[in-house]
Amino acid sequence: MAAALGVRLSIWLGAVTCGFSFLCAVGLVLLLQRQEPGEADDYEKTKIPTLTDIWTVPKQFWLFIMAMAFIQGTLIGSQVNLPEYLESRYDYTITEAGFMTGVTCLFNISAPFLSLIIKHIGCHGVVLMTAIIWMTSVYALLGFLPAIHPLILTVSFGIGTSTITVTMWQVLILLSPASCVGTLGGILLLVRHLTVAFTLLASGYILEKPEVTDMMKVLQSYQNFFLMLIIMASTSVLCVMVMNVLDVRESSALNSRIGSWRKSDIESTKLIAITRSSMKYSSTNK
Repeated sequence: MAAALGVRLSIWLGAVTCGFSFLCAVGLVLLLQRQEPGEADDYEKTKIPTLTDIWTVPKQFWLFIMAMAFIQGTLIGSQVNLPEYLESRYDYTITEAGFMTGVTCLFNISAPFLSLIIKHIGCHGVVLMTAIIWMTSVYALLGFLPAIHPLILTVSFGIGTSTITVTMWQVLILLSPASCVGTLGGILLLVRHLTVAFTLLASGYILEKPEVTDMMKVLQSYQNFFLMLIIMASTSVLCVMVMNVLDVRESSALNSRIGSWRKSDIESTKLIAITRSSMKYSSTNK
């Protein structure tokens, strides 16, 4: 848009879009004013959570917070610097790099269908861990394997980002008590934005290249940047892995399908033990 219409008109179109979003918010407020009181009973009866309530949430939630902070920091940090990286690595123009980066956002259209699929699978923790491992691999390929076509990598980036974003909100609902969902969601966003801020500061320091004309040094700095993303994503994988282990051992709230399999195995084991005991008892009586 900037190339076709100019920077000023593109910025004004962005302002108009924000204005439309504001009008939608006003419309939402007006619709909520018409809501029947009976429909809001559950919310009116919900007490305001205290610090004690927040500290009593499952341990898995805090591991989830750490995992989301690290992986979301890598997602936003990489999206900010991806266009310039594509220009430097693949000699793309600004427009071409913008198109390639925009591919990652197109997969958000599939979010409703993706949400239904994840819910049907019934293993939110495992899906989240798989998506984060997927993104870790994408960072490694982006930074160290330029032979792979960037379109394949940006499509893979979009798939991983959409999966993580959709699963994140579902896991938040599953781990949070009903009275603390809003507060815990705020904590999640607070920690995530703080991590994003520090990630952007670190990436700016790593990619700082005053008067650097040697393209090899520029690409080396980008490799260091992707190495930072890989470390952060790997830390996120470890947090989700521990979260899943605790979840399966306790309530299997995040991995209900695994919990049902485990329950069936336990019941089968007990049934086999009872059968063997009865057979042994019968043979002894004979």
